[in-house]
Amino acid sequence: MVNRVANTPAGGPLSGSIVNIQTDSVDHAQSVGGAVYHPHEITYQERTPRFRMSLRARQLSGLTVGLLEYKSAVRLHSEPTPDSYQVNFTAFGAVNMTQGSTTVTASPEYAAIHDWTDRPNLEGWYHPARVVGMKIPREQMHNELAALTGTQLTETLRFEPGMDLNSPAGQEWKHMVAHLARSLTASTPLIDNPMVDAPLTQAVVRGFLLLSHHNFSRALHGEPKIPGPHYIEAAVAFMHEHCHLPLSVKDIAEAVNVSIRSLQVGFRTHRDRTPLQTLREIRLHKAHRELLTAHPHDTVSAIASRWGFSHPGRFASHYAQLFGESPSETLSRSTT
Repeated sequence: MVNRVANTPAGGPLSGSIVNIQTDSVDHAQSVGGAVYHPHEITYQERTPRFRMSLRARQLSGLTVGLLEYKSAVRLHSEPTPDSYQVNFTAFGAVNMTQGSTTVTASPEYAAIHDWTDRPNLEGWYHPARVVGMKIPREQMHNELAALTGTQLTETLRFEPGMDLNSPAGQEWKHMVAHLARSLTASTPLIDNPMVDAPLTQAVVRGFLLLSHHNFSRALHGEPKIPGPHYIEAAVAFMHEHCHLPLSVKDIAEAVNVSIRSLQVGFRTHRDRTPLQTLREIRLHKAHRELLTAHPHDTVSAIASRWGFSHPGRFASHYAQLFGESPSETLSRSTT
């Protein structure tokens, strides 16, 4: 016999928060699960072990990632929600993802992709399984794809329903997501820092776009046009003017109207370094100038932090390589 519970609407947005719950209530599971991912209805077998759901999830600036488990066999029914994409694989075990007439088994070796244009179903937990689930807003996905290709989307982005995770790149991407998922039990200052949050989100989404198969794959993997020195100098000028902000490669590419890949190739060709290496050197020079004119109450860590260096040891190492002395030695020579 199947116990069917009426659909519970999604709760409010969870921006910037961490969810960590265990519940024996189907209503509570639907409410929280709907708020984190999508509104859904849960059905489960009464004769299976007592219903129990556990969910740990975090919402970053451009995606939601979570770990989801049920202690009994369940089926989740969702309505189409065209504002986002859902990507699921498992840390262990397997579950079935069905959309329309297509069913894909999500496992540690294979990710299931739903674009939510049809009513999707998630079924499993006949045996233990832990789902690593990501919700990526459609706008975020489209913006990252446009930045990578250097062109705006002219048609709807369509993914093949599955993605192989067995390749070296697939394993690397999965481990990046899984590492983030393992940090869900508490807020961490590093991930909460906007200089880390936005690049981390972009890395996960871009990695997914590069690994998955979709109707823009050919454009994404084509040879980029190399921008001339004019664009490179414009990018460097932009970095100098905005280096106090949490800049990403995407921000720099958009500022000079080229794709991310073109910008990266252009910097390698014309400056023999990456855009972010250039940005780091600019920030190091800014920190160096501030250390030389520091006030008595200023510290190395405070000045480094003002210029986006959150790891004191790495800052000191990069600084010494560039200036031949430690930041503290420069500070001791302050003229203020």
